[in-house]
Amino acid sequence: MPQPRESIGNLQRVRDVGAGRELPFPWDKNERLIPFSPGLISLLQEKFNSDWLTKYPDQSGLYETLSNYVSVDPSQILLVNGSDSGIKTVFEALLEPGATVCTLDPTYAMFNVYAKMFGCDVRKLVFDERLDVSLEDILCSIREDVSLLYLANPNQPTGTFINSSDIEVIVEHACEHDVFVLIDEAYIEFSGESGSLRMIERYSNLGVLRTFSKAWGLAGLRLGYLVGDADLLSQFAKTRTLLDINCFAIEIAKIVLAEDKIMRSHVDHVLEAKAVIAKLLQGRDVEVINTHTNFTFVRPPRDIDIDLLTVFLYERGYLVRSMRDTHSVLDGCIRFTLGSAEQVTTFTEVLFDGFEHGRKVRLAELS
Repeated sequence: MPQPRESIGNLQRVRDVGAGRELPFPWDKNERLIPFSPGLISLLQEKFNSDWLTKYPDQSGLYETLSNYVSVDPSQILLVNGSDSGIKTVFEALLEPGATVCTLDPTYAMFNVYAKMFGCDVRKLVFDERLDVSLEDILCSIREDVSLLYLANPNQPTGTFINSSDIEVIVEHACEHDVFVLIDEAYIEFSGESGSLRMIERYSNLGVLRTFSKAWGLAGLRLGYLVGDADLLSQFAKTRTLLDINCFAIEIAKIVLAEDKIMRSHVDHVLEAKAVIAKLLQGRDVEVINTHTNFTFVRPPRDIDIDLLTVFLYERGYLVRSMRDTHSVLDGCIRFTLGSAEQVTTFTEVLFDGFEHGRKVRLAELS
């Protein structure tokens, strides 16, 4: 029987087909929780036509629309199938087997998957218990033997953020050592910061990756874009499959980019929900660890078993993440996506019921 390459055969990865999330409230993957308005759905239905199904996709219109939206030349943009595809494109085009790459730890899991897939050595910048990585440590990691520095900013799963002035220091230092820096800004719109796009014109070693999955709420489209040096992106484009962005993604993205108040409204709702849940949990012996993203962390009271709590929530339709073995302040927390103030208010009531249930179970075990 034919055998895969060694780096593929040694790769441990679950085949993700999307199963197991058929609950009413799958709040574990940081998707948009607030349904789109009937008005937008009607607009999309009006725009839909047979060509979306029968024609090969024409990406040129979306390149022009994105160019105007982010204020760069179309040649400085590369459309990708979500952040995953953008990261993989960089590995395919830039890195030889055995290359050394640097990243935060923990960070977006797919980066490490691609590092193993392409036979790269990973140098990890580990967060301390307070979820800090110093600027000095990042700068010290950038040496001549490093080919790529990947920074998810805001980072996932920690929700932490490196300010723009530090990012520029990092990129400039990396430029001096001929190291490519990939900034993954999947959650940037929730941070209240403008991000790193303004640095593109000054640094040819910088790539900024963005997605329509989070703030835009269009995870089902599998669409993102990489912004960087035009000459370098022309090389990256050589690795792409032919016409890989489908017509639905192209046309819907053009529509929402023309109506970015849809995205802004979603971000505002998430920020409001973040404030609401912090207020509702105040004084309840619960720690809320806020992030620069659309998810938050909650540490239940010490007498609550987190495994029992997540099962309780699951049985009531809520799928959340249980944080373990992060060796940080996140251990013992649950992580969940934020939607509207109304949604998190209802969730908080269920959460309190879960606390009460956990205490009753514990008393029964002790009696």
